[in-house]
Amino acid sequence: MAREQIGSDAPAMQGDSEVGRYAFLQGRAKAFLIAGGGAAGEDALIRHVFGSGPPALWRPLLHQMLAASDAFELRADGHWALPGFAPPAADAPLLGDTPYVVLDVETTGLKPSRQRIIEIAALRVRGGREEGLFSTLLQPDLRVPDYIAGLTGITQAMLEDAPRFAAIAADLLQFLSDDLIVGHNVGFDIAFLNAELRRAGRPALLNGRLDTLALAVGVLPGLRKTGLDRVAATLGVAPPGGQRHRAEPDARLTAAVLERLLPRARERGIHALADLQRVAGGRGTASAGEDGAHEAVGRGRAVLDRALLADLPELPGCYIMRDARGAPIYVGKAKNLRDRVGSYYSQHLGYGRRKDGLLEAIARIDHVVVGSELEALLLESQLIRRHTPRYNVQGRNYEHYPYIKVDLADAWPRVFATRRRRDDGARYFGPYRNGRGVRRTVELLTEILPLRTCQQRARSPERQWAPCLRLSLGKCLGPCAGRTTPAAYGALVADVVRFLEGDATGVTAQLWTQLEAAAERLDFERAAHLRNALRHVQAVALEGEILTGAVATDDLLLVLPAAAPGAVEALLLTRGRLWAQLRVGRDEPPAAVADRLRASRARARAADLPPVDHESVDEINLLSRWLHRHHGRAATFALPDADTPDAWVALALAVQRCDPDPPEWSPEADDAPPDAPPDADPDGDPDGNPDEREDAAGAPADG
Repeated sequence: MAREQIGSDAPAMQGDSEVGRYAFLQGRAKAFLIAGGGAAGEDALIRHVFGSGPPALWRPLLHQMLAASDAFELRADGHWALPGFAPPAADAPLLGDTPYVVLDVETTGLKPSRQRIIEIAALRVRGGREEGLFSTLLQPDLRVPDYIAGLTGITQAMLEDAPRFAAIAADLLQFLSDDLIVGHNVGFDIAFLNAELRRAGRPALLNGRLDTLALAVGVLPGLRKTGLDRVAATLGVAPPGGQRHRAEPDARLTAAVLERLLPRARERGIHALADLQRVAGGRGTASAGEDGAHEAVGRGRAVLDRALLADLPELPGCYIMRDARGAPIYVGKAKNLRDRVGSYYSQHLGYGRRKDGLLEAIARIDHVVVGSELEALLLESQLIRRHTPRYNVQGRNYEHYPYIKVDLADAWPRVFATRRRRDDGARYFGPYRNGRGVRRTVELLTEILPLRTCQQRARSPERQWAPCLRLSLGKCLGPCAGRTTPAAYGALVADVVRFLEGDATGVTAQLWTQLEAAAERLDFERAAHLRNALRHVQAVALEGEILTGAVATDDLLLVLPAAAPGAVEALLLTRGRLWAQLRVGRDEPPAAVADRLRASRARARAADLPPVDHESVDEINLLSRWLHRHHGRAATFALPDADTPDAWVALALAVQRCDPDPPEWSPEADDAPPDAPPDADPDGDPDGNPDEREDAAGAPADG
């Protein structure tokens, strides 16, 4: 299973205590200067010796360290050099007697922060001869995807008794020592190795590196494809034993490719290791912690099994992605399920913070076929609320949508955001899905209208309390000091209530007055602030208008195409929300359909529906926006005014004969591509965190 062969002459790690305070770092500097022909620029030397951080940070220590030894001198051109050092002859081997280690890893995926190494091979080479090998399988504590098992031949069973990385880390680091690390796309291998070292509590590698992929691009004119197979074939190198995609054979193939590339490099005037490294990417040393900064990025096909597409039809519907335990992790919708899910195979891994690791976690994809866009939208919303998948940001935190509260139970009402609705005599507006917009709107209302923001409770207009700074700044009418009347203050509150009900005329007029005044006095910063605030105000006003209008709408029957042939979907909407969905067969007896519709409407009329709340706000918004977008084209029917059997049979016949031609699926209704940011709060906090102090400490005290 696991094999380990370490050359007997592998250099041991030196400690500073053995040979002096700076001996270890001086040795790194000397090796770098030798590889560079005896001299190197100061910044390049700093990057190699210290590995990370700005050169200016390390420059004083470098001078102190090298000035303490006669082996180094600082030339007038700013380069550090080795006095009397003679570079190798032009016909000498390019790498000379410098040992290097060829590294290759096999992994469970392509993202170091999420995936793990399952096999590692390190091959030490000196002068073209193999001197040692470190090779082992590793237990990743993750499921090996079918695609990886098929590609590498490494199965879950093969890894059952394999050691974990932490158990072999010390031996591996001793084997690598300070040698140059060579690899084909070596950044990928080092990124995974550094991620494993970090998990094991060890520092990242600072070894120099040489990338044969980048070197091949630099010295092989006309090279089109840069995979290890293609580069090897171009150079006439065959895989050892014909085996590929295992760590040890790939390491040997990479070593053979490097030996063929070196003469090509010399033909192009490259005579030193530093020049090789410049051609192969411009850097010779990995920065500590860099594995997270430039992780190798692959495509979804590297981790997704093609079998996941087998049962997906080319029909509209919703798909539910599940992990290995069967838990839903993402819900999406599409007009063509097969095409939409198929697009994930070409998406980059690591495509965004919000969906980081989604594709790697998918073990199964379920689906539900629907007949229309609206049904897909509603079903998606219901599934997200039911399962709260961790990769669905929008809609998952619906219970945190904020309200705007106008405290009419107070003699001098305040306006603020809150996440809870109480039966306390106040007016609640919302809940709103845009938490950031709510915060900005409340801030703006109290900025342009001289309303109080202090938390004292006033059960009668006569109560007074200590004034705050807003009064002295002229930003409040001053009910605390008896500076205003209930009528004057109430007029401002009435403007706020009308605005939150959807009539933004009064607030918008106030806003424009202040904006124009700011522009006239050339206060363009203030004018820009008010202009940007206007966008949030209008968005919140529109959402309030939608909710108010939806609740006031009469009952409605909406007919949509059904996924089943010979049927339609009849949606009964009452007070802006979906009350019932009935599948109506075209050959069903009209009287039976009439009875079902009539009974459903009777139950809706008898129900005591609660005010718009967190459970219903998404659904109301979806229905209202869809009906508005498809006004005049949607198949809608008013319910009978006369509650007679004939009227209901006539409605049933109209529904059965209706041939709803669904409007074209709108782009925004299709699931957003995985590389697009989710439609969430722009601040990045999905609930908007409209944390008013009343929620944290209970109702404000009455002083």
